[in-house]
Amino acid sequence: MSGSSTFSPLRHRAFLLILVGSLLSHFGNAIQSVGAAWQLTASGQPADIVALVQSATNLPIMLLVLPAGAWADMFDKRRVMLTAQIFMCSLSVLLALLAFAGSVPPAMLIGLTALLACGVACFNPALSASVGGIVPRAELAAGVALNILAFNVARSLGPAIGGAIVVSLGGFSLVNLGLAPVRRLASQTRALSADNLHHRLDSGEQPLELVPLIDQFNALLARIEKAYLQMEGFNADVAHELCTPLATLIAHNELALLRPERADMREVLASNLEELHRLTGIVNDMLFLSQADRGVGARRAPVASLASVAADVLDYHEAALSEAALTAKVVGDAHGAFDVPLLRRALSNLLGNATRYASSGSIVQINLRTTDEGRVLISVTNYGSTIDPEILPQLFDRFFRADPARSHGQSNHGLGLAIVGGIARMHQGKPFASSENGVTNVGIEIRPN
Repeated sequence: MSGSSTFSPLRHRAFLLILVGSLLSHFGNAIQSVGAAWQLTASGQPADIVALVQSATNLPIMLLVLPAGAWADMFDKRRVMLTAQIFMCSLSVLLALLAFAGSVPPAMLIGLTALLACGVACFNPALSASVGGIVPRAELAAGVALNILAFNVARSLGPAIGGAIVVSLGGFSLVNLGLAPVRRLASQTRALSADNLHHRLDSGEQPLELVPLIDQFNALLARIEKAYLQMEGFNADVAHELCTPLATLIAHNELALLRPERADMREVLASNLEELHRLTGIVNDMLFLSQADRGVGARRAPVASLASVAADVLDYHEAALSEAALTAKVVGDAHGAFDVPLLRRALSNLLGNATRYASSGSIVQINLRTTDEGRVLISVTNYGSTIDPEILPQLFDRFFRADPARSHGQSNHGLGLAIVGGIARMHQGKPFASSENGVTNVGIEIRPN
């Protein structure tokens, strides 16, 4: 480079360092103003508040440029520049700490931006006035021009660089902030286990968009908790139901072995056989429920009249009904494609349940009808004690008995209505039960094809 070229002042190390430092400082101030505007916009401030950032950036420079020039002539220029830079650095550190803490009120942010602009207004005249003491007089014009060029380049490119930083880091921060509720939910779900299924996810501090998902997840947890409790109860009930006949078999056989000369061995064997049949019935019923739970469908065949099927079931239960001093009748009819053996079994279980709990001398009624939606309703109505509404949803659970004393334990092992529910599911339907004013109605709603 020649001695009179525009870039000749860059040969002087002191000028080059000051120029680069001031360029970076101006870049920082321009980027900070863009970040301040973005912060106010992201916090939902109105447009006139956001516009104050530009006022806070330019107004102090316009007001202080003349006094700052006088100060540069009155005091040591180096000390003025150092004081201005230390002042701006301290403000930048304070602003950064407040930003990381997340507590930067709009008024404070605009005020700190204005104070930074005051530092720029004091620094620039001192820098321009000190160029003559750093470069030779012949290169003074070029040095001043480079200083002005650095300031204008920073003012032009700084906002663009600031915008790029805001888009990059701001986008990352927004995504990170937006995912914070998801991380809190993940932390809550990690704390869930089989021992605390009663806990629910907290939706109190979550965005409204996540509340429906949290509610559905909590509903799922409630269903899982219920299923888990049913499974625990199921194990206890299975043990109870199997232990009773096994204990009877053991006792009978021990008595027979103690008295081998007894002639009533045939009765012992007959009693054992009865208990074995009961055990076989429990196991077969459990296998049937297992198939229903796995989604095995019914083997449908056209049925012209369900009333005739119900009449056959009534004939089978005639002796039990007569013994309980009950009368029975079939009301209505329906047709469709059904698994007749399964429906006979469902009707038999429903009728047997009604026979056990109906008041003596009352009427048991089998109801058959087709709804307006084309579904077939099959139910049995009896008159007796009203069932507690809290118990109704549990009637179709395995081994559930409304009577905790198990007064019908020898003839009923608590799977009858569970099987009815399984048969309903095999016909793409569901069971239902109601009990009001001494009238109990239990049945199934199924598809006719």
